Amino acid sequence: LTKLPDEVNEDNVVTAYVETCYDGDTCKAIVNGNKESLRFLLVDSSEIKDGPMPYAEEARDYLNDLVKGKEIVLELGKGNSRDKYDRLLVYGFLPTGENIQETMLKEGLLTVKYIYEDKKYLEDYIAALEQAKDAKIGIWSIPGYAGYDQPYNLDAVTNERP
Repeated sequence: LTKLPDEVNEDNVVTAYVETCYDGDTCKAIVNGNKESLRFLLVDSSEIKDGPMPYAEEARDYLNDLVKGKEIVLELGKGNSRDKYDRLLVYGFLPTGENIQETMLKEGLLTVKYIYEDKKYLEDYIAALEQAKDAKIGIWSIPGYAGYDQPYNLDAVTNERP
């Protein structure tokens, strides 16, 4: 690890070895010797199951390219750090210190969503989202498909087809 950003709470940090990622916001990893499902905080990916939805496979593939078979650093979310599916709620960092969610948002592969009490990197994520949205890349290339803190709109996709 080169260097984590200064705002990372080192008391809440663990390393994880990523085995695979299901989609753009969920991975399987080994954390402290245990198999865990990781759910990246404050973001949402298009769904692969029952689909796939536009840009879902691209998001999964991009995330796998970034982290699969690698050790990453996780900053655990506030509170008990688990969701109703018992996934570990995390902010992810590459060994370079780069924020995984922010990187994916800049590529237009995620939107900002599920904003609850833990808003630590929200401003950075919104800035990254706006960058991709302005460039009309990824999920932002389909008018009306994605929105800030909103579900994906499949009607926008259907309307795009001739």
